[in-house]
Amino acid sequence: MNLVPSIAHPPEHLEPAHFYPHGTDDTAKIFLIDVLAAIHRNRRLALAAGVLAAALVLGVTLSLTPLYQSTASIMLDTRREQVVDMQAVLSNLPSDTFVVDSEVQVLQSPTLARRVVAKLHLDQDPEFNATLRPQSPLSIPLTAAKAAFHAALAWFGQAPTTDVDGAARHEEAVVQAFEKNLSVSRQGLTYVIDIAFQSQDAGKAVRIANTVAETYLERQKATKTDATRRANLLIEKHVGELRGQVAKAEEAVADYKSRNGLLNAVGAPLTEQEISALNTQMATAQAEEAEQAGKLAAARRQLGRGGSDAVGQAAGSDTIRQLRQQQAELITQEADLARRYGPKHPALIKVQAQRAALDAAIATEVHRVISGQQAEASAAASRANSLRASIAHDRNVLALNNAAGVKLAELERDATAVRGVYEAFLNRLKQTAAQEDLQDADGKIVSHASIPLKPSSPSWLLAGVAAMLLALLAAGGAILLREFFYRGVRSPEEAENAVGLPVIATIPRIAHADPAAYVVKRPISDFAESIRNLRTSLFLSRNSAPPKVVAIMSALPHEGKTTTALALGRQCAESGARVLIIDADLRRRALTMHLAAHLGRPAAKGLVELVEGRAPLESCITRDPLSGAMILPITHTETAGKDVFFAHDLGRVFDLLRGHFDIVLVDTAPLLPLAEPRVVASHADAIVLLAQWHKTSQTAMQDAAKLIRTLDVPIAGMVLTCADMKLLDSFGYAARNYGQRARYARYYVQ
Repeated sequence: MNLVPSIAHPPEHLEPAHFYPHGTDDTAKIFLIDVLAAIHRNRRLALAAGVLAAALVLGVTLSLTPLYQSTASIMLDTRREQVVDMQAVLSNLPSDTFVVDSEVQVLQSPTLARRVVAKLHLDQDPEFNATLRPQSPLSIPLTAAKAAFHAALAWFGQAPTTDVDGAARHEEAVVQAFEKNLSVSRQGLTYVIDIAFQSQDAGKAVRIANTVAETYLERQKATKTDATRRANLLIEKHVGELRGQVAKAEEAVADYKSRNGLLNAVGAPLTEQEISALNTQMATAQAEEAEQAGKLAAARRQLGRGGSDAVGQAAGSDTIRQLRQQQAELITQEADLARRYGPKHPALIKVQAQRAALDAAIATEVHRVISGQQAEASAAASRANSLRASIAHDRNVLALNNAAGVKLAELERDATAVRGVYEAFLNRLKQTAAQEDLQDADGKIVSHASIPLKPSSPSWLLAGVAAMLLALLAAGGAILLREFFYRGVRSPEEAENAVGLPVIATIPRIAHADPAAYVVKRPISDFAESIRNLRTSLFLSRNSAPPKVVAIMSALPHEGKTTTALALGRQCAESGARVLIIDADLRRRALTMHLAAHLGRPAAKGLVELVEGRAPLESCITRDPLSGAMILPITHTETAGKDVFFAHDLGRVFDLLRGHFDIVLVDTAPLLPLAEPRVVASHADAIVLLAQWHKTSQTAMQDAAKLIRTLDVPIAGMVLTCADMKLLDSFGYAARNYGQRARYARYYVQ
């Protein structure tokens, strides 16, 4: 008989096809809905994780020590103060953006940090020296563990840490603690650099920030001064060496000149000067020689023509003039005496004798003058010849000097070159010596650090933002972890995708001692409606007859087989069908114990007696107190260890039952741990696989489906039991508006 009206042409009951709802949702929309649904169903976990994360951030913020930040600003000065026109040993910093960035790194260097630490004795400050802080309860076991670790290293042969290494590590720890609180940044693209320092004490932050700026500028100035001082020392060394080289080169030039007679006077060699002077004298001597020779020749010609009066030199002689004057007086006197006394007069003769003596004296004087002229001409000729010989000699010497002058020129060039280098270094030495006290830093402090009025850290605004972000991350991470590690099924389509079987019903979880009684006591509840949906999917026929024997199976225990079988049987019995519910779980006997609880007594006979043929069917079945359904229990627990279903012909028993009942529902044992359920299910007309919603793992469901497919028995589908219907709306198609439970909830009476 048909248990429900035939109202349509449903899918084949033995292999029901599952049709997914056709929607127009695009992938992005579906993904967004799934994400929102995951957030909704895990909202309590997400809220707890978010609150815990936010509380953690706020707690850590509260536990942090307040820090005060103070900032000093320095500017790299691109202007140059040219006090003297000298080139500096170490040039000033160029006005280049890369140079400014490099100076920012210099301000953050460990070297500068060590200078500040040493200047302010920060290694004696507990804020930077952890060894000076009071030990906390947590640090004591850490110290013990560290000591044990070092002892273990020593035991294994590892060299223990020396005091020097320990001191170096201690110093490095202080420097790192200092650098952690130091922040150096450039203001945009300007030449201004901000030096910020954080400290637990506001005054200390101001002092350290100003000290960093001052130490940086002092280091710049000291670098230039040291460079100038080193240059001075180096130049002094070179000047000393060059002084010796100059002396040696000049000594070589002088020695060579002395050995080769290359003596100079007023810038020119003496030989050249002598030749020049001799040439001048030679010209004079030659002129004088020619003059004297000319005079002598003229005098001889005049004397040869007669008369000593024509001789020029004689005419110029005072003696001859006096003699001629006397001669003229005697001639006058002679003429007067001759006219007065006649030629025989003694006075005339005396005058004539005086005249003759006077003429002889004049002739003698003329000859003497001509002899002097001849001597002067000879002397002039000798002097000219001597000058010619001197000039020839000097020219020979000059030729020899010119040959030696090549080497002399080389020596002089070397001496000049060495002298030029020496003078250059000497001038540079004077300049660098003058610059040593004129060095200045390339920057200046434009703003000293000031006392901060409030702590800069921790920032409650940042802490709030961090708490919100961490809360979101923690909530999202908790949701992701829960979704990722979840191995059960949460929606019908998820079960269908995992197992490959259609979900023909979803049975809700109800808080009731006897859920199976709901179908009788509250027939219009959502639980009863879910059982009705299961009955419709199982028994609504199209062309062939609906199944009579249905095996209710599950992969694992406690998945609702007994409750589902009993509720389905009761509902079918309420519809007027002849229903038998068989308890085929030899070990747990949950259906049998449920029946005994309602009857107040155990059943006398049951399935084992019927299978073994020791009792007729009528004496083995018992009527359900709440409905007209019949129940075939298992009475003897000692049969649990026997192979009852393997040793007897179950086919005969099920053929007998098919002849007496319209519907036979078999509550089997769990499928995965036992073999008996497959023996029983092999005689069924259809199998329904149950899985507990949100609990049964997909692997267990897949393994159970594989075992069922080996039985060559039609699988009607899957049933999800104990489902939270409110939470189910946040999974799968229900979350995408296919589940409309809220709209039809008023039709059910819970």
